[in-house]
Amino acid sequence: MGHIYTFDPIQDEVKLITKQGNTYILSISFIDEDRFVFSLSGSPDLYQYSFSKQKVEIVEMKLTEAWYLHNIPKDNLLLAGLANGLMVVYQVTPTELIQLESIQAHKQGKYCTTITSFEHENRKYVVTGGNDQHIVVWDRTSGAFTEKLRIKLDKIDVSTIVYLEAFNVLATTHHKDFVKFWRFPEGDCIKTVHTPCNTLRNIISLPNYNMVAAADLKTGQVQLISLT
Repeated sequence: MGHIYTFDPIQDEVKLITKQGNTYILSISFIDEDRFVFSLSGSPDLYQYSFSKQKVEIVEMKLTEAWYLHNIPKDNLLLAGLANGLMVVYQVTPTELIQLESIQAHKQGKYCTTITSFEHENRKYVVTGGNDQHIVVWDRTSGAFTEKLRIKLDKIDVSTIVYLEAFNVLATTHHKDFVKFWRFPEGDCIKTVHTPCNTLRNIISLPNYNMVAAADLKTGQVQLISLT
C-alpha cells in the first residue's frame, strides 16, 4: 500500500523507489525525465517524486483526492481529475507545479475519472469522463477550456478514455464487459464490443496495430480489441 516501483527491463529487476502513506496509489503521471506526480486514496494533496533528489515533495492542493492525472508535455500542463468532479489545471515548471484554474468538468460530488488529450485538424482537445455518466469534450486551442460537446450515457459511468487517431474515434471503458467506440467530433456511438471480462477499466491505444488493449480490474486479464 502506497508503494511505487520501477522496472529495469535490461536487468529484469523490480525496485521499490518510494513508499508514501498506507493507502492506495490512485494515479501516476511523468511530468519530465526526472519527475513524476502521483496521488493517494484519501489524500487531498499531490506528491512529486524526483529521481535525482530521490525524495518525495508534497504539491499543495487541499481540495479532494485526485482520481486521474494526465500530462500534456508539449504545453507543460498537468491535468488532475478530482473526486468532486473538478478538473484542475497546473503549469509544469522545472521546479514546481503552479495551479492555473479549476473547472467543474463533471457533476459536483461525482468523480472526474479520466482525462485524455489530442490534436485534431489543427485544434487542441481534452476529453474527460466521469461517474456522472457523461463524456465531455473541451476545446483548448485558444488557451481557455471551452466545452464543445457533452455526451450523456445510458446508466453507465466512464472509467477510461483513449483517442484512436487513425479512425478519429474515442474508445471508452465502463467497469463492464464491453468497450465503446465514439465517432469524433460528432459524438455518436458507432460500435460496442463485448469481451469475456466483466470489469474492464484501464485502456490504452496501440496505434501501430489499430487496436486498443483493455485490462480487467479484478483479474488483470488484458483484452486486445480492434475497431476494424
